[in-house]
Amino acid sequence: MDERDIRDHFLAQAKACDGLGSPFTANLCRALAKVLDANTRTGQAVLGWPGDARADALALRLCGALHGLVLTGANERLALIYPPNQTSESEIAAVLPEAIARSDERIVAGLAGAPQTNEIARSAMLLPGFLTVARETGLPLDLCEIGASAGLNSCSTAFTTATAMPSGATGPPPFGWRRRCADSLFRLVERSTSATAPAVTSRR
Repeated sequence: MDERDIRDHFLAQAKACDGLGSPFTANLCRALAKVLDANTRTGQAVLGWPGDARADALALRLCGALHGLVLTGANERLALIYPPNQTSESEIAAVLPEAIARSDERIVAGLAGAPQTNEIARSAMLLPGFLTVARETGLPLDLCEIGASAGLNSCSTAFTTATAMPSGATGPPPFGWRRRCADSLFRLVERSTSATAPAVTSRR
């Protein structure tokens, strides 16, 4: 893939993020498509990516590496453009060159691993399945999650579920809805997870 293909990949990822309701990541990808150059090792590695950028989720690898800097407090100025702060694409683009240059080696190292989403909204789809199996069989569950990253979805029994949802209702449950912790609705006898690169988490 040549440099133009790489930039087009970032723009395609931005379009996908727009469609999936991730406006910040969409703006970040568009800004990266504009500002990446060969003045940093990060720019050289990304623009000269030897594989298939889409198959390798290259844009998300770079977004993940940048997010890692924010989560670890490695770059305070970069953190200022991240949610919950509201920033435009141009504001993001203005900060990125310095942020990339400052943490160049660390970002390049982050490109080596596929991104980990650790996104727990999928539990909204898993829990009804667990509840259905438990109700129809009367048996306890043995949960094994493959590609678990930080294992957040394996903690789904600790999530609160809302029942008796009014027809057509959306959003979080208002007061008056019946809410119960999932582990009171079925019994989990064992849970296990596996991942090629487990993420380390801590309670806060």
